Amino acid sequence: MSLLSPRLWSPLALIAVSLAVFGVVQPPRSAAEAAGEGASSVVRTSAAPTTVEEIGECAAANAPEKSARQHFRLLVHDRGGGVQTLEATLHWKIDEKGLSKVLAELQAPPDLRGSSVLMIEREGGTDMFAYLPELKLVRRVTGRHSEGSVFGSDLSYRDMEQLYHIGQRATSKRLADEEFAGRPVYVLESRAAKDEDAVYHRGLARIDKETCVTLETVLYEAEDEVRKTLTAEVSTLAKQGDVWFPNRVRIEDRKTATHTVLEVDRIEFDVDVPDRLFSRSSLERRGR
Repeated sequence: MSLLSPRLWSPLALIAVSLAVFGVVQPPRSAAEAAGEGASSVVRTSAAPTTVEEIGECAAANAPEKSARQHFRLLVHDRGGGVQTLEATLHWKIDEKGLSKVLAELQAPPDLRGSSVLMIEREGGTDMFAYLPELKLVRRVTGRHSEGSVFGSDLSYRDMEQLYHIGQRATSKRLADEEFAGRPVYVLESRAAKDEDAVYHRGLARIDKETCVTLETVLYEAEDEVRKTLTAEVSTLAKQGDVWFPNRVRIEDRKTATHTVLEVDRIEFDVDVPDRLFSRSSLERRGR
């Protein structure tokens, strides 16, 4: 189990469903469970969780079973005090093998409308593509380009890749409980495997005891060197059906002294999301 699960803090929009690092808070599901066929949903029990696995199961109850569509804003703050507002939609779906597909697309501002990021998780890796409407070009994101910013925010492409694949072999443990923003929280620590090409080698997640929403994630580039923090605004916690999530999340990059605020407009869970959205050819057709 690892801290950065796609069903915890997901890139951009799914980040607002829940937060974590290296995949710590999402227990593995079978393909049948992932597809919702012949298996029961993850259910939060009345007993308080005590182990990493039990805390993970509690957090997993705040995740959609099959798909999600999210409309959100990104307020990108630069180090000079300037702010750019972006509006976007994210589509997420899990396939019969339990692998995720994500498409994030900008709707505003007009000069960036149509800019898209596509991530397709596969066994053993993640394929990532970016569509640039001004060039009518689809680019595979690899190598040095993976360090680039997603939509100018404080998340990089490599951050997203690590959220969705790298870190599956991380080791996790429960630390002493704390209080965060006036609420009692569980504290989980994850460490990447020594031979893993991970962006972050250590992570902490503070998970609300009442709702099992991750309220803060701290990402370390080195043992004690904080690179990024992801913080949910407690006053914006909301419940839709049985799912708890924050409507406002702050992503801060300590190295660049910048931050991005994600504000959720609307979330739809387990809706019809066509498979045709999640292909490179679908992105390429936009440029024709």
